[in-house]
Amino acid sequence: MKNVHCREKPYSCQLCEYCTANKGSLDKHVKIVHQRIRPFKCPICETAFGQKVHMDAHISAVHNQERPFKCENCHYKATTKGLLDKHQRTVHNKEKPFACQICMSRFGQKAHLQKHVITVHRREKPYKCDSCAYQSSTKSTLHKHIAVIHHKDKPFRCQLCPNSTFGQKTHLDNHIKQVHNIPNPYKCIQCEFSCGTLESN
Repeated sequence: MKNVHCREKPYSCQLCEYCTANKGSLDKHVKIVHQRIRPFKCPICETAFGQKVHMDAHISAVHNQERPFKCENCHYKATTKGLLDKHQRTVHNKEKPFACQICMSRFGQKAHLQKHVITVHRREKPYKCDSCAYQSSTKSTLHKHIAVIHHKDKPFRCQLCPNSTFGQKTHLDNHIKQVHNIPNPYKCIQCEFSCGTLESN
């Protein structure tokens, strides 16, 4: 499989199946993915990233709560057009091109497949917190842990009682259900459907 996809991408990583058309991209891949070099630090919470574009996306999404790219079919908003396109393919078009070679489960995104393999089959937690003993199977979960636990970030605000803020979207959803007694606060703009979480809509 690797040889098929890498015929026009002669530079192959010796540590995984990544391949690319130029050596510079391969060097960047090794530094970021395998050596875990994170030269770009968020000026607000000091979370480190391998690429500046990822740091900028983090600042926009976490600290500025900017999501300018809106889905035409649901309430989903994204920080980048790439994420919006990915959402459209996987959620609305139901595309699942990535298959697990162990159990044949299929996924809409390569990152979800990798997460599945690491957590379900390998049961690895390679991402370690520098401030405590917490370990995570994904980088995004570790970043969320650092932001919520150590930096006390609470970007999710209740629209019914604005003084209530939460570190995670699921905590806000639970708050709305339990405190305000609204089991399905998110309503579809095209029909009468409503649900308890934004991701389900």
